Amino acid sequence: MNDVSLPLRCAVEAQDALALKLLVPTATPSAIDAAMLLAIERGHLDVVLSLLEHTRVRYLYVERAVACGQVRIALHLNQRAGDAVCALPSPTSCPRSEAEEDKPVRAAMWCLAKHLLSSPAV
Repeated sequence: MNDVSLPLRCAVEAQDALALKLLVPTATPSAIDAAMLLAIERGHLDVVLSLLEHTRVRYLYVERAVACGQVRIALHLNQRAGDAVCALPSPTSCPRSEAEEDKPVRAAMWCLAKHLLSSPAV
């Protein structure tokens, strides 16, 4: 989280939509990544969705959401990535037309699907 400026960190912590709209467009990609990870850890879904307007879903985000037990956020990231958790055959059997950079997201979603299916709540 070292890359998050104090104003951006405060906006994420306070879930301040207006401050985010002002700060994020001028933030560096690494600052947006750090802010996204902080929002995921805190479970701030609205902040995550706001930040996604300025970046694309990355494996790191999905991995952090799963690791932090933020299933709702992981599912939103999954939806944003355009995958359906139940339709994933396996992390290694990706369609040939899939972009190489999307394969880690698919693998993370496979891990999420296994986690959800093994959860006592399911």
